[in-house]
Amino acid sequence: MEEKDVIKLYPGHWFYNASVLGFLNLLYKDVLTEEEKMNFEKEHFKANYVILKKDYFRRFAEFIETQKNREVAEYYKDNGIIIRYKNDYFLNYISNNPADEGVFLEYIKSFEHLEKTLTCDICGRGYYIEEKVFDNMIKKNPEAFEKFVSRVSKFEVSFDNMLASSSNEFPNSFYNKTTLKTCHLCSFLTIHKYTIFIKLPDGTKIFVNSPSFKVMWYLNRFAKSAFEEENNKSKPREILAMGIIEYTLKLKETLGIWTGMNIEIVMMYQDRSISFYSLPYETVKILNNYEISSLLSTINERTVLEYIIRGEYSKILDLAYAILSALSTDKLNDNKYLNSLIKNSRNKGKYNMLNLANNLLKLFSLLKEIEKTFHKGGIYVKN
Repeated sequence: MEEKDVIKLYPGHWFYNASVLGFLNLLYKDVLTEEEKMNFEKEHFKANYVILKKDYFRRFAEFIETQKNREVAEYYKDNGIIIRYKNDYFLNYISNNPADEGVFLEYIKSFEHLEKTLTCDICGRGYYIEEKVFDNMIKKNPEAFEKFVSRVSKFEVSFDNMLASSSNEFPNSFYNKTTLKTCHLCSFLTIHKYTIFIKLPDGTKIFVNSPSFKVMWYLNRFAKSAFEEENNKSKPREILAMGIIEYTLKLKETLGIWTGMNIEIVMMYQDRSISFYSLPYETVKILNNYEISSLLSTINERTVLEYIIRGEYSKILDLAYAILSALSTDKLNDNKYLNSLIKNSRNKGKYNMLNLANNLLKLFSLLKEIEKTFHKGGIYVKN
């Protein structure tokens, strides 16, 4: 990939990060070939940035165009967001003007000619369509294009009806300013932020944020997969923990100190209010240990994961001893205490229970070893 044919995007605040990953998620799902998907992560996710080929935007627009009887707004609606006219998300991003859908597609196709100029309050860099290409685009339908570009050039309700401001009348809840300058690229990316959120049974949505696009890409995919496999019963911190375990097992990578300390869950409630949750750095480092993640995957008991999240390691030892004690009796299956804690059918029966107890003892021993690498105040001092 030549430098002139790509753009580099660097992580920022959660709003921007979710926007970038939301678009990448749709691109990966709908546009890329199977061959491209095989090398996607390796080619595009670098240590501290993500690479996007400029022609991806044209291909994305062309994909929507080729969908039979499917308009732009319908495509986005099928992916969980509403961008047409009056709605609770992106108010009037695409207006009721029939020309707007075509304007939007031409606008995205022109991103093949993005260049880094001026500034942007969203991404901090500023990617705009080359001037000559932009002028030619406007000439195709001056009135429609000028109205559309005017709407999306400032961070107002077209980008988010809850977070953004409204025509200088009141500040937004994201930056507490009336307007934010928005580059052409961010005017498009920001409508994708909610497509990456994981929806919980109560309607709450969560997104795993971090200072690395690569880590975010994997954690959100792994967390979504783990959440779905757990029959939608997991709590946000459990989902994050399971995502870190999968990341550790599948990528066998150690999270850096800065990344580990800044992984968080962005939680959006049904009333669109937002809160943030995180795991203690010590817990992240523990879950990012390959031996521990492997044991937790083998044990596969929510109770044990909860003990680690809460830092209640002694309860893991108590559970192991309770199993060993019960194994010496003939009433193993009638033990209410164990039955209330051990839910996985693969851990039932004498032989499996003995293996579980042994794994719990190994886990406890590893946890105590790792604890030695932490200062009393919780600062990590040794890998």
